[in-house]
Amino acid sequence: MSQTKAELVNGLSVNAAADDAITVDSSGRVLIGTTTEGVGGADEFTIGGSGGIGMTIRSGDTSNGSIFFSDGTSGADEYRGFLQYQHNTNDLTFGVNGSERMRIDSSGNVGIGVTSVSSKLHLDSGGASTGIQIDSDTESSIDFNDHGGSAIRYRIGTNLSDNNSQFEIRDVTNSASRLRLDSSGRVLINRTSAFSTGTSGTESAKLQVGINASAGTAVGFADTGGFDTNIMVLNHARAGANSNSFAGVMIQFRNKDNTTVGGISCDIGATNYATSSDYRLKENVVDISDGITRLKTLKPCRFNWKLDKNKTLDGFLAHEVTAVPEAISGIKDGMKPETYYEEGDTLPSGKVVGDVKTYSSTEPDYQTIDQSKLVPLLTAALQEEIAKREALESRVATLEAA
Repeated sequence: MSQTKAELVNGLSVNAAADDAITVDSSGRVLIGTTTEGVGGADEFTIGGSGGIGMTIRSGDTSNGSIFFSDGTSGADEYRGFLQYQHNTNDLTFGVNGSERMRIDSSGNVGIGVTSVSSKLHLDSGGASTGIQIDSDTESSIDFNDHGGSAIRYRIGTNLSDNNSQFEIRDVTNSASRLRLDSSGRVLINRTSAFSTGTSGTESAKLQVGINASAGTAVGFADTGGFDTNIMVLNHARAGANSNSFAGVMIQFRNKDNTTVGGISCDIGATNYATSSDYRLKENVVDISDGITRLKTLKPCRFNWKLDKNKTLDGFLAHEVTAVPEAISGIKDGMKPETYYEEGDTLPSGKVVGDVKTYSSTEPDYQTIDQSKLVPLLTAALQEEIAKREALESRVATLEAA
C-alpha cells in the first residue's frame, strides 16, 4: 500500500510529500523511501534513498537507547543479542547470549569481558584463559608507531622478513631484526638465524647473541636497585679475533662503584682468570710475619666426593681452614636462609631489615673455598723457611771456613 498524504492506514499515520514514502507490502514488510525490500533474511524493514540514509533513536540524557535481538517473549530470550547506548556514561555496549560482552567507553577505550575499561584494549576472561589470536599463511604482526606518525617503528609477529615461522621483534625504522625466537626454542639477539653447526658448540645454545664487529659488549648484567652499575659484562665472543690483537677481556666483574674487580680474559692460546690487586686500591699494607705458624694449622687431606667415589683428590675441609678465613664462604653446618626480617618486624638487638630471620631445617648451605687465597700465606711461609735455610747455610759455611 503506497501513501502520499496524511492518512490513517490500519493504525499507521502516514504524512509524506512524495510517492512511496512508506510501503507495507503484501508480505508485511515495511519499506521506507523505496519499494524494493532488502536481502532475504533481513528484509522485514528496509530504508532506502539516493543519498545518505540513517536512523535516529533519541532517548533521555540519563537513559538508554537500545536495539534488542530476541528469540522469545520472556526473560533473556527477549534480548539474546543487543546494542545499547548508555547516555548516563556515554558508553556503547554489545550483548551476546543475554549478557554484555564488549563495551566502548566515552574515551574510546574498548573492553571485552569487562565493564570498567582501563586501557585502549582491555581483555578480561573472568579467571579463565584469555588471549588474542592472529591467523595468516604469510605474515602475522602487531605494529607500533608514534601518535600521528606516518611510518611503523617496531613490528612484533611471525614471518616478518622471511618465511621461517620465527617469532620476531623487528626494528622497522632501521630494517633490522632485534630479537627472534625460533622453532627450537632458541632466543636469538642480533641474529636472524642460529649459529651454524660447528660454531664452538653454540649452535644448540638456548640464548645466542651475535656481534658484527671487532670488539664490543655482548651481554651485560646490572644492579638497578639504587646503584645502577654493571655487575658482569660479557664482551666480544672471540676477544678481538676480527682485529690484529687476538686478545681481550671476555668477562668483567664490577662492584657497586662500577669499578672492575675481576675478569676472565684470553689470547690466542690461553685463558686467564684475574681479580683486582692494584696497590692504589689498598691500605694498611704490612708484611706477613707468621707464615710458618699459620701454615702449620692447615690440614691438607685426601678425599673423594660422596657423588664420585672412584676419584681421590687433594684438598681441605673448609671449616678447618682457620689460618686464612677470607678463603672460606659460609659457616660449618650452615643451613639455607628461609625468611628475612622485613619492615614492621620486631628486630632483635644487632639485627636490621634484610638480615636472616629463620633457617631451613632440611636444606644445607654448603661451605666453599677459594684456594687461590692461600697463595700469599704459602709464599710468606716459604720465604720464611728460605730465610732460615739461608741463615743456617751461612752459619755452616762460616763454621766450615774456621
